[in-house]
Amino acid sequence: MKIKLIEKFKKHKTPIYFLNSTLISSVVGILTGFVTYRYVTPDYMGIWVTLTTFTVYATFFRLGIPNGMNRELPYYLGKNETVKAYKFAETTLAYSLFITGLLSILIIGCFVYFNFNKYGLYATDYKQAMFVIALTVVFEPYSTYLSGTFSTSDNFKKLSDIQMIMSLIQLSSMAFVILWGFQGYILRALIISSTNLLLLHVWRPLSFIKPKFSFSIFKNLFFVGSIIFLVSYAFSFIETLPRLYIINYGTAKNLGLFSPIIMLFGIITLIPNTLTNYLYPKFSKSFGANSDRSVFWKQMRLIYILSFVIAIIGSLFLYFLIDYIILLFPKYIEALPYIKLACLPILFVGYKLGNVLCVVFKEWKWLSSYIIIYFILQFTTLYIIGKIIGDSLKTVIISLLITYIFMFIYSYFITYKITHKNIM
Repeated sequence: MKIKLIEKFKKHKTPIYFLNSTLISSVVGILTGFVTYRYVTPDYMGIWVTLTTFTVYATFFRLGIPNGMNRELPYYLGKNETVKAYKFAETTLAYSLFITGLLSILIIGCFVYFNFNKYGLYATDYKQAMFVIALTVVFEPYSTYLSGTFSTSDNFKKLSDIQMIMSLIQLSSMAFVILWGFQGYILRALIISSTNLLLLHVWRPLSFIKPKFSFSIFKNLFFVGSIIFLVSYAFSFIETLPRLYIINYGTAKNLGLFSPIIMLFGIITLIPNTLTNYLYPKFSKSFGANSDRSVFWKQMRLIYILSFVIAIIGSLFLYFLIDYIILLFPKYIEALPYIKLACLPILFVGYKLGNVLCVVFKEWKWLSSYIIIYFILQFTTLYIIGKIIGDSLKTVIISLLITYIFMFIYSYFITYKITHKNIM
């Protein structure tokens, strides 16, 4: 029995290490988040959340090319078509560097013509935050490409090492927040973003790949990736609707009070998302080697169950301890009832799993229905509940609860249908 356990551990040591590095990152995220909310007031957090809300729109320039590579690279490696697989990486790298240059020019133009004086006493804070966020946006095309190249077990070991190092940096850099408040928070964000990019570059698994643009490969990447990208872009846009609602009907302070809830959603979804990120290239590679869909059902079902169980534990833990935890952060005491209410939609954050196998199998119709229904639910619930409830934060949380419950059920249904398509 002991020997079998040792053998199983050796067989799965990479995903276990990857999961552990993610758990450590999650714990660090909780700790640093709490420290942040102790030393940065809601007004200043509102500035940061407002600006970062719009960063999703910069991803439009990528046109889905990295998304296409993330699917096609492991798929063709699974088919043992190595030369073709590497051509996808070469073209993606060339295009990513082009986008980095283009975004740099556009951002410089924005700084020249943007009127910061309209923010009065907060003008300098907006300028500093916007500068750091701009650099992050410029880094993103290349870092996205690099992240997509970690598609084997050995490379996930390197990615886990990077996560461990980044956890240490995230923890130690909290000293800046303690010393300098919001300015320290901005400096910390810059250090984290640039260090992560540096580590990804130094430990990049395909270091021999050089930027080499191929129009035929680009067309292939665009055809596959644009669909994935549009869905991903739409998904990211829909996720901004609650924040846009608060921006429109609330205040910067309201958005600041909502920021702890955003953090909590991110932490709870971390483990199922990590498992998905690990399995996605494995699924693509496995599907390239063997087109039998049914083998994926048990794995995905387990992830759904694990996601729900983790969400229950996290939600209960949060609900019963937040009364005591919030005392450490008196500036956010007004967020207490909203955090407790948010424990309900947290239970169903596993709805995000619904698009994974749709991408692997190229089930575009199911993927489209997934995103359309998600948008309709989120938009209409915000509109209808907003008419009934005057509280913008409560409106958003109830809207998320209704949307997440339905999408969790629908995601599970989609996964079952497409994995049983060949055997029904």
